[in-house]
Amino acid sequence: QKLAKAQNFINSLPKRVFEKTRKAEIVRERTAAIVELRDNFNLSFPQIGRIFNQDHSTIIHNYFRAKGINKKVKPEVKPDIFNSEKFNKGKMSYKDYLK
Repeated sequence: QKLAKAQNFINSLPKRVFEKTRKAEIVRERTAAIVELRDNFNLSFPQIGRIFNQDHSTIIHNYFRAKGINKKVKPEVKPDIFNSEKFNKGKMSYKDYLK
């Protein structure tokens, strides 16, 4: 039953979201559809990738970007040196900042 609802949702999407384009308005619609399919229909990233004819890693990137999650950068591991006043004024080296 859930797959039937997912299929109905996919069929209701405008054709433009399936196009290979980077136009902002279409990318936003596609990303919203990806989040909807993942959160409400529990489809896997590879399944969603096949629907949009994209690699699953692209789908993962879009999903986490839409959710505001950056999996690559962990603030506790990578210090924000570029916002350090001393570093920006040249009074501190990167090595000193890490100490």
